[in-house]
Amino acid sequence: MPFISKIEARAYSRGTEIAGRVTEAVLNLYPEGLRDSVEIEAESTESHRNTEIIVILASIERKIHCEQTFVRIIESLSERERKTLRRSLSRRLDDQCVLFLRIDKQASYLGKIRLASNSDVISVRVHLREYPRCLRSDAETFLTDRLQ
Repeated sequence: MPFISKIEARAYSRGTEIAGRVTEAVLNLYPEGLRDSVEIEAESTESHRNTEIIVILASIERKIHCEQTFVRIIESLSERERKTLRRSLSRRLDDQCVLFLRIDKQASYLGKIRLASNSDVISVRVHLREYPRCLRSDAETFLTDRLQ
């Protein structure tokens, strides 16, 4: 049975945003007691219009912490959003057993976790593992069960 080995969240802080608030929005995805365990990186880059963009990347890797984080994200979603995830699971899961989610960045800053319906997102990657090899079909079954 697959398990979650890593959860990564990435967001962009554009010139009109305060990077600390974007970092806070990203950290809100993780359970409060685990936020000290989250590795955070910030990298400065430029847009095509020469404006500064700061890329915020947060990740957590311990299996138990990943499980707690995944439960927090899933339980925070509405039943309708979980149903949407179940229906779109085949498009969100790649052949390397990575689940891709787009979370509303503004809602996350306010402490709510919702699937994004706009382009201002936190991109979340949930890495699933199984030994000797994770199969996409097993990962889909595992995630479908978890989304019930």
